[in-house]
Amino acid sequence: MLVAARSEDVDVWFRFANALARSEQPERAVDAYREVLRRDKHYAKAWFNMGMVQLRDAAGSFSQMNTNVSAQDPLRAHSEQMHRDIIRILDNSTSGKAAMVSKPGPVVPSMRSPDQLDDGDLHADPHR
Repeated sequence: MLVAARSEDVDVWFRFANALARSEQPERAVDAYREVLRRDKHYAKAWFNMGMVQLRDAAGSFSQMNTNVSAQDPLRAHSEQMHRDIIRILDNSTSGKAAMVSKPGPVVPSMRSPDQLDDGDLHADPHR
């Protein structure tokens, strides 16, 4: 595994985290972003991407709750509102690309969708 071979390389960890997020493994992606931040707490793209993955995961949890919990349950209305609020935040942070909500991939400050990212977007810049 490349990450294991270069375990102190923060950029390798960041790329690994993005790959995990793209492959719909949000828990593992968050763990990898935390490894990035353990090595460099100022790595803005890692903070941002980790937050986006966590928001998408939360939106998914509320969506599943809304599907599985009775409409008469008092928490259902609160869950529906939370889901709407998270979706609105995600839409605003990704230039209105609502389709991204269902795909827990990384987003870099350029606001392009994960499918539009190239290796240049994943390299660390000196102003992280």
